[in-house]
Amino acid sequence: MRWVLLCSIFAVLLNAQLTDKQVHSLPPLPAIPAAGGTFVEPTFGTTLMRLTDANTCGGGSGYNNYANWQAFNLDTTMVAFRCGEYDVYVADLDPEKFAVSNVRRLVVFPSQMEREPFHWSTVNRNYLFATGPHSLVTKIRRLDVATGAITDLFDVAKDHSGYWIKELGVTDGDNRFSFTIVNTKTGAEGYGAVQIEPRKYLVWEPVPTVAACTKAGGVGGAGLSRSGNYFGAGCGDNSSGNYFITDLSTGQTVFPKANQGTHPASGFEWWVEDGDSQGPQSMYRRPYAKPDNFTTLLNLDGVYGDQHHSMLLDDASWVLHSQSRLHDPVTHRYEQEIMLAKTDGSGDVWRLAHHRTIDPSYRAIPHASISRNGRFVIFNSNWGGSGRVDAFIIKTGLRDAPAPPSPDPPTITGTITVSGALQVCTSSGKCSTANVTGAVVVK
Repeated sequence: MRWVLLCSIFAVLLNAQLTDKQVHSLPPLPAIPAAGGTFVEPTFGTTLMRLTDANTCGGGSGYNNYANWQAFNLDTTMVAFRCGEYDVYVADLDPEKFAVSNVRRLVVFPSQMEREPFHWSTVNRNYLFATGPHSLVTKIRRLDVATGAITDLFDVAKDHSGYWIKELGVTDGDNRFSFTIVNTKTGAEGYGAVQIEPRKYLVWEPVPTVAACTKAGGVGGAGLSRSGNYFGAGCGDNSSGNYFITDLSTGQTVFPKANQGTHPASGFEWWVEDGDSQGPQSMYRRPYAKPDNFTTLLNLDGVYGDQHHSMLLDDASWVLHSQSRLHDPVTHRYEQEIMLAKTDGSGDVWRLAHHRTIDPSYRAIPHASISRNGRFVIFNSNWGGSGRVDAFIIKTGLRDAPAPPSPDPPTITGTITVSGALQVCTSSGKCSTANVTGAVVVK
């Protein structure tokens, strides 16, 4: 009888990206290939792919929408990106060969969706979510990329006339969505959130209760935690009293005392932001349940600028950070970099790439976004001020290890001691499992 030893394969770091905390100056600008070509990042050793070029986008820019919006589908076999002002493109991605193919425009997306978010499903590899169908959109829609079929999931016009929605957000499980509400006549903005099944409104405030929103004439940002358990919104300068967190299970609302930092990224039970409310410019973790409790994740050496964070990993122990403040030469740690930082407060980092964008327009800001399994990062760059913006993909080296080749199982005779689950397989391939404690005689 043959015994098969079973083991679990855990996440491993395969490459030798830098984890130090030194200043790394910019090397000479590497030449880049045409779209689909790859090259090695000269400072950190990662492999980069150029995803778009002028031929991809008809001469226009190709770019990732935003750091908080998932560009990679559930199993990282597709990546979505923008081309030009309005168009949404999808490319097939081979995660093992690190190659793209079948780049196509999603013609079913309306042209009015300029810079509006789209989100890949967290449960189905072929689904994309967006709003629709016109510039004054009222519906949350699901697109099946494989078939082109569109399903309307929720229409706020059935219950509330005179409003449209934008800036869609989605939680894990695809059942709860957040959005900004816009008054069709006045343009005044509020915020809302809905649940698909069973159908209900979680939040509907076209006239915000936060005084700063009324004064500012709109919201500064609203959204749900990835778990869907918390809703937050803010306006004005997001200082104390100008933003709030609501626990949707209890209805309790908290107005944090500390100012909110910039470009917060929603996680499951906490969010990540950067700011200087707790001292020098740093990146923080703040729990939704106790938002005035800060955990410093990274000291940013007082470097201000357009810093963005992505908490889209299923592994909440990492957050992606991209920073686009420009010094020439680089004089501070992490300047012009895309990197991962641990969320446990250890200060550990996994430095991935210099993004090489110079004097960025909005689209040239890196806006780096990470896949759910952490294997890939998409970012934007004008590549040394080239005059155009393109999207690039980093192969991070953070991934699930493939199962090693199975050797011939050993033949064992005699007595062995076992404690726990034991699987026994015959030569014909039939297996059975039993919980065993004590001596087992093998014949």
